[in-house]
Amino acid sequence: MKNKQYDECHVLNSESFEPYFQPIIDINNDRCIGVEVLARLVSTEHSFASIFPTLLATYVEQKEITRIMFDKVILLLKDIPFPHDFKLSFNIPANLLSEDWLSIVCDDFLRACNNNLKLILEITEHTSLSINNDSIKSGLSRLNNKNIQIALDDFGTGYSNIILVKMLPVDIIKIPKDFIVQLPNSKIDSAIIDSIINLSLHASIQLVAEGVESAKQSHYLVNKGINFQQGYYFSHPINSSDLALYLNKKFSLYNQIDNSMPCTEKHNSNFKFPQSLLVKCANEFNLSGREKEVLTFISKGVSVNTISRIKHRSYKTIWAHKKNAYKKIGVKNDADFINYLHVLASVL
Repeated sequence: MKNKQYDECHVLNSESFEPYFQPIIDINNDRCIGVEVLARLVSTEHSFASIFPTLLATYVEQKEITRIMFDKVILLLKDIPFPHDFKLSFNIPANLLSEDWLSIVCDDFLRACNNNLKLILEITEHTSLSINNDSIKSGLSRLNNKNIQIALDDFGTGYSNIILVKMLPVDIIKIPKDFIVQLPNSKIDSAIIDSIINLSLHASIQLVAEGVESAKQSHYLVNKGINFQQGYYFSHPINSSDLALYLNKKFSLYNQIDNSMPCTEKHNSNFKFPQSLLVKCANEFNLSGREKEVLTFISKGVSVNTISRIKHRSYKTIWAHKKNAYKKIGVKNDADFINYLHVLASVL
């Protein structure tokens, strides 16, 4: 008798699978610079929702679900306001690199977007690699396009390890949630992340942190120089309709900011906000004196560590003042707060 999981895995030709999108954020400016495409099995018959590739055990099933995701996302390209060079990351098993089919579907994708988007092939290697170096080289030669990049998912877990860095022209390493969840308190995870950072610096590989779920985790990673992050702290995976709304909202805010700043100031990293803005903000949200004081420093680009030294108060105390103030205002991080001040300046 077939079990439930087997039955669910073999509905690949149905319309049960839909693409969901998890935003990837550049913390430097709070911009959404890309999304990871996740295959979600949404069943009307069962009350469950699963994300590829956990459910799909075999290579044939993974290959088929990859094809379905590409086909469905290509159809959505005209309906979602993706900006130029926006990144879409698709999960693929490493063995798929050897197949002609992959280069064909990648070409279809890039033609559909007029080469205006960046395509990321995110290697999700949960089984050992069964293709040889010649097959890999041959497959990569067919993918020789400046708009295609290779990422390693869940680096350091399972079969996604340093061997693949040697075998593949890796552009991006994705640090898994396993090494993020206990930050900033785990010395072991911190040491692992330091080693990944060291590898990325020497090999000129970009890093993306996955599974970021708190301000503390995000702040810790920023201090380590990891500015590309994704996780529930920023957004859950969302469907195509919600993604269109999400991006429209983001771009609307960016346009407000750009329109509010003179051209010379847009390129000035030391843009100074008038004190009246901070007074207005403090009064509107009933900020305490110390909360206002901390945000005044933040608005000038001063870090929490530096504020702690200047004011002779502990890092934990300064962080608490900032966190409480951001909660009152309704922003998540420094980028959100600076964006808020820019928008506030435009209406005064």
